[in-house]
Amino acid sequence: MFRKDKGAHDSQIAAAHRFQADALEIEAAAKRRLADEVDAGQERGEVAKAGQPSIIPEQNNTPTKLTDIGITAAKIHEARIFRDAELAEPGITKKTVTQLLDEGTS
Repeated sequence: MFRKDKGAHDSQIAAAHRFQADALEIEAAAKRRLADEVDAGQERGEVAKAGQPSIIPEQNNTPTKLTDIGITAAKIHEARIFRDAELAEPGITKKTVTQLLDEGTS
């Protein structure tokens, strides 16, 4: 009986670790998307760049500041790190998460 319970417990723990790994991959993808969207918004002039002075343009439309939408500079910096790492080495996120899962540290 104990052996059967132990096996069930181990399979539940393994499943939980796989769910955690999936969640980490989803979070990393969301961060990469955030970096892409913020950078695109900045290129279009819709999102203010860091240190951009508040000059009122002709149509009285100032770019949205990241803090206005609840994004800190640290959060966008981290998002860009994730994005740039994945661009430099495609698959690095999955590889890292898989490695953590294999080591049992996810």
